[in-house]
Amino acid sequence: MDITTLFWDVDNTLLDFTEGSRLCMQEGFRHFGLSYRDEMFPVFRRMNDDLWHQVEQGSLTRDRLFEIRWNTIFRALGIDFDGPLFESYFRSSLRESAVPIDGAKEMLQRTHRICTNVITSNAVRAQQENRLKKAGLLSDIDIIATSEDAGCSKPQKEFFDYCMTVLPQGTRKENILIVGDNPAADIAGGKAFGIH
Repeated sequence: MDITTLFWDVDNTLLDFTEGSRLCMQEGFRHFGLSYRDEMFPVFRRMNDDLWHQVEQGSLTRDRLFEIRWNTIFRALGIDFDGPLFESYFRSSLRESAVPIDGAKEMLQRTHRICTNVITSNAVRAQQENRLKKAGLLSDIDIIATSEDAGCSKPQKEFFDYCMTVLPQGTRKENILIVGDNPAADIAGGKAFGIH
């Protein structure tokens, strides 16, 4: 297997989204004078994961997720607060969150010497670029492809079709390896498209 191109997921692959979102949630609660307890974060994780799963399945748009996410979470937590207002603050905080996964920088530096490193993310481009830059990882990335750019999300075939259009000419599927934490969006999506 001659791998020339690596498709990298970002959240919980290169950057620790779990820790970053926990810190942003805590900060948001402090900012708005809400009482935060540690047992609230697993509720966020479960509901956020479910909403993103719906985006991956095509039954929910990313924009709609942003409209309903925190109202849904606050309802589950028994908190009466303006979800869209909190969402705006939370996403602004997330844009600045840059907690790298241990070893991510060293891995990107090593692979960058021999492969084209490509970001393949379902998140917003500006957010991911900023976070990767703050974490010191952007210099070893060659190309960024997001669902925002593609107009669809992983694991859809159309997302990977879009990725192929931004790769160096002559790149073949059999020379691409996808690395990610999500068994459905990253791994099954990549395999169904014909990449390793």
